[in-house]
Amino acid sequence: MDRARVAEQIAALRSRILGPAQRRGERLTVEELLALRSYRSSLLQRQGDAMPPERVARMRLRREPAPGDDVQQDPSVLLDELRETLEELDTIQQQLKRRNQELAAANQAAEAERRRYRDLFESAPDGYLVTDDRGIIVEANRAATTLLRTPDLAGRPLAGFLAPEASAEFAERLVELRRSGQLDWEARVQPPDGPPFEAAFTATGVVPARGDPGTIRWLLHDTTERKEAERRIRRLNRELERRVADLWALNRELESFSYMVSHDLRSPLRAIEGFSTILAEEHGDRLDDEARQLLDVIRANTRRMGTLIDDLLAFSRLGRQGMSVAEVDMTALAREAFEELTTARERRRVTFVLPPLPPARADRAMMRQVFLNLLSNALKFSDPVAEPRIELSGAEREGELVYGVRDNGVGFDMRYADRLFGVFQRLHPADQFEGTGVGLAIVHRIVQRHGGRLWAEGKVGAGAGFHFTLPASGPGDAPPSREGLE
Repeated sequence: MDRARVAEQIAALRSRILGPAQRRGERLTVEELLALRSYRSSLLQRQGDAMPPERVARMRLRREPAPGDDVQQDPSVLLDELRETLEELDTIQQQLKRRNQELAAANQAAEAERRRYRDLFESAPDGYLVTDDRGIIVEANRAATTLLRTPDLAGRPLAGFLAPEASAEFAERLVELRRSGQLDWEARVQPPDGPPFEAAFTATGVVPARGDPGTIRWLLHDTTERKEAERRIRRLNRELERRVADLWALNRELESFSYMVSHDLRSPLRAIEGFSTILAEEHGDRLDDEARQLLDVIRANTRRMGTLIDDLLAFSRLGRQGMSVAEVDMTALAREAFEELTTARERRRVTFVLPPLPPARADRAMMRQVFLNLLSNALKFSDPVAEPRIELSGAEREGELVYGVRDNGVGFDMRYADRLFGVFQRLHPADQFEGTGVGLAIVHRIVQRHGGRLWAEGKVGAGAGFHFTLPASGPGDAPPSREGLE
């Protein structure tokens, strides 16, 4: 209904009801007034539910005239009321039309959402089931029918697809689900036509409403592969633990052997050193130049062998030595190590750059050995250059303390960097640079025991840099002997 139609109806009423009265030049007769009021009453009866209640009440309060009444009311007033009523009904119908359109759009959105839910339900990789509160299956997706090897699951009890021990437990699990509203359960599934498998169930209870007993939604995931992977991991862990124990015992034996051999070698070395000294002092005048030179070679190599044994003993002791962790002033420790390694004259020749280093939680004696070995290396390999320069650095990055010792010495070829931290490994001939090849191995083991990392970078003729890290929170509580496996 629109305004044009309202105008047409009002015009038709004027012509049909007021026309005769106007032609007679009289007021409306009671019959004509009753016809007008009857139209209004039928309109109220047919459309009253859609009109505002106060409007309906106002119109119904008007008394209907009876035959013989002296009717004085102007019929145009009734027509105006009818026009207002029809206009209100037109407005209401327009509102209803818009609401119907909104409802249709909402229904379309709900249908699209339902289709999307259905697609997700059917395409889910895991089994998805809906049961009633007793565990009777109401609905299941394709994955569930595949896992349970049953095309039509509706109406069948979920407990019937469980292994006997799990089926007996099912009722207790339902009680637990009703109490908590959620259930995580691992059970063995036994399809009617297929091998059993391990499965994980996740269930959520839907709260009942309006007499509905409620439903339960079950997510079913086949955990066979995961369980097998866990069993393999456990087997590998047991094997790894056994091998670690074997390596640990072997490492302890090697440390003991190294200590014993190093200790037992001291006696013959002392004898060689002592007798060669006596020979040189008491019988040196009867030796020719070649004999005295050979005797000097023997004594020099004996001393070198003694140093090598000392370094080997120090290296083997690291695996058994306990750690005393405390706050360490790394700046003061590095300066102390440098001054111990150099004379006043050497300190005037070497440019030593030592910025403030971040303090660390570590074993102070071990850290002192790290700086002694790294600075000794830097001094040794930068000695050939005209203006030796050694520079230290330190910073905290991502939970680690990073320290570095860099020199401008002879450097090394990075192709052989992996050999730097092995015992008795040397990248330069012994006749050019003295040393036993154990110092960097000691540094490596100390840094590892603290839970850090050690690496080197260099270039032939352009110096070298050694960097190590320490955990900012300090070393862990790992047993010291385990580091011997590294």
